[in-house]
Amino acid sequence: MKEFKLSIEDIIKMAQRIMEGRSPDYENLPSHGLRVQLTSEDDGSVYSRTSCFKGVWQDSHYHAGMREIIAVQEGWIAFADLFGAKGLANVRILRKGESVTVQPCMSHSIYMPAGAVIHSLQFGDTVVGNADGQKNWHVSPELDKHIKHLDEEQIAIYGNRNRR
Repeated sequence: MKEFKLSIEDIIKMAQRIMEGRSPDYENLPSHGLRVQLTSEDDGSVYSRTSCFKGVWQDSHYHAGMREIIAVQEGWIAFADLFGAKGLANVRILRKGESVTVQPCMSHSIYMPAGAVIHSLQFGDTVVGNADGQKNWHVSPELDKHIKHLDEEQIAIYGNRNRR
């Protein structure tokens, strides 16, 4: 896999695109928050900032060819992933200033409580798509079965137990 490097030239290119009127994408998440996203036209890498005003689990998914770094700017999040041959769920808490790197094909989800803000960077092989056109975003319902029912009290119990 290619090594990811973000050079000053890449940052300048992105700033120039914005100054040329190519705005970042804003996605109003009516039930829970706002996402601002920039996608590179050159290589498909994605930066996003998501803020949350109501607690919610995102839909579990994986990226076939991409890595993702998720960093907590404000508050906390729960990070969930599947591991082992039996597909067991792991839930852990990440607090302000902490981050996690998600490897390609790793089923994952996050819970964002009200007030949480995260930054996400996706990079790598961006050409691996799926049938419904969601480029490099594949559903992972098996993880949802383990986590979607967890409320914040349960997340705190499981998440703090699995703290690394």
